[in-house]
Amino acid sequence: MNPYHEEHKCPQGPGDARPTALEIVAHNGLFNQWHDKVVLITGATGAIGLETAIALYDTGAHVFITARDEEEGKEVVGKILRRSGPKGEIDVLRLHMESLDSVKQAADEFLRRSPTLNILINNAGIYEAPKALTRDGFESHFGINHLAHFTLITKLLPALKAGSSSAFQSRIIQVSDDAHQHVSVDFNDVNCFKKKYFPFLAYAQSKTAMVWTANYINAVYGTAGVHALSVHPGTVLSDHYQHLRPEVMAWWKNGGGANKVKSKAQGAATTVWAAVGRVWEGKGGVYLRDCQLSERSWSFLYSLEGLYMPRTCGRKKEETLWRLSLECTNMPEPLIYGMTPNVYWTTPDPGQPVMMDESE
Repeated sequence: MNPYHEEHKCPQGPGDARPTALEIVAHNGLFNQWHDKVVLITGATGAIGLETAIALYDTGAHVFITARDEEEGKEVVGKILRRSGPKGEIDVLRLHMESLDSVKQAADEFLRRSPTLNILINNAGIYEAPKALTRDGFESHFGINHLAHFTLITKLLPALKAGSSSAFQSRIIQVSDDAHQHVSVDFNDVNCFKKKYFPFLAYAQSKTAMVWTANYINAVYGTAGVHALSVHPGTVLSDHYQHLRPEVMAWWKNGGGANKVKSKAQGAATTVWAAVGRVWEGKGGVYLRDCQLSERSWSFLYSLEGLYMPRTCGRKKEETLWRLSLECTNMPEPLIYGMTPNVYWTTPDPGQPVMMDESE
């Protein structure tokens, strides 16, 4: 599960030996091999999302991307076609992540165009933005990074089930961040109304929520052929970091963190590995970074190296978040034939490399 360990041992900055998204596709022999697959990617108009879309379009899959408006979508499609040439189909869904109504409409539009979905990549998001509320009244990080994607997931679970087969079970990829290791979800104040607002902590809480959602989905819906994985793409200096403090950006560009920075194509590699890697067939509930399975970490100091902190997840917490998110988004419990979602965690699958705190 760590095929790119050597390439990541001594990073030298963007363009070094670390693999790109297209190299991941090539290593799995999937160029023009996925004409029977359907992929949906949010945030494909940005740096990592665009590279993810290009790589998966090169598989021949029918790729759906989201964009805020038609012109933005057309521009991105043009970029993809110029890089890849005609491979498969590509469609654009109009989506405003800060509006749950817009998310629901985009999901409905997708279902009108395709009854099945094989891979859902939840890549869109904001980072350390100033305090603001979504149109639905939620703190912006929690509302956009978590609740918008949660809504998309619950709307599209039946299509993911319909697209799953014995040859390839469906996958949901949650693009998270190592920040999730430092913060739990405050169920009494998810909107950060009761405490002083720190953008990083609000961001970290939203990324924790994405990891917990992936764990829950994999445990409950994995037996129905729908699996979920969380990934950390690494640091790519793009517009995603537009609110980052200048001194921190300088450290990433020229200071002690410069060697760890990735190119856009390298930043998309872990996401694409989670989506196409054969090693993940029928598996999920894991956290990936640098194109490898992240290890458990038992202390805060280790977490500074980006290892997985078990304290930020737990069975009860994940189910509590799921129920809260259904309430926040006014979504019903997704019902998939043959599933009984209320039996969460009663029959864990020993064959899955699940990372979580068994004490909770």
